[in-house]
Amino acid sequence: MQSERGKFFNDEFLEAHPFGTVPAAFVGDNKVGVFESNSIMRSVARLGVSDSLYGKNDPSLSSRIDSFLDANLVFSREAQVYMLNYEGVSREGYERMTAAYEFYLEGLEKSLSLSSFIAGDQLSIVDISFACEFAQFLREGHYEEIIKDKQLELITKQGPNDYPKVFKHLITLSEREEFSSVMGTYLDWYKGSKAE
Repeated sequence: MQSERGKFFNDEFLEAHPFGTVPAAFVGDNKVGVFESNSIMRSVARLGVSDSLYGKNDPSLSSRIDSFLDANLVFSREAQVYMLNYEGVSREGYERMTAAYEFYLEGLEKSLSLSSFIAGDQLSIVDISFACEFAQFLREGHYEEIIKDKQLELITKQGPNDYPKVFKHLITLSEREEFSSVMGTYLDWYKGSKAE
């Protein structure tokens, strides 16, 4: 039985990527299928020249990075459900997203109080994953009127006050050349809204 999703992909793609989801990649000479953004990022980091992005020479650091990436996936799953349904979000869905947001940011705030980057003292793929996911989540601000119409407020409304290290980390990362060359002006609206 072929799922609705499966009808969009050919057999070769589905053999390599059995869930039929994107993002997806083919890695190595044997074109092994790798799926899910964090797994693709790990693969790229393992192949890269930098030892620090994935703790290449330190299994303990690699495991810590994996832990943060897994926590990021839990947050991003809830965020996607919330962000794809602003107009239809229920109070239960809103509260579930709020709990995921608070849990995720409290952990990051604790970590950033101990080190310059999320998983330690060097930039890693955790910081990259965080910047992508959290910058996207801040788009909640574009839907403030819809959220207010539901007698709710932005989940991120008090974020810079409640989680100053997390928000500062995002802005600091976004201003680094490695990030700004890709993110461009994506966060300019947010930075402008905080200046008002």
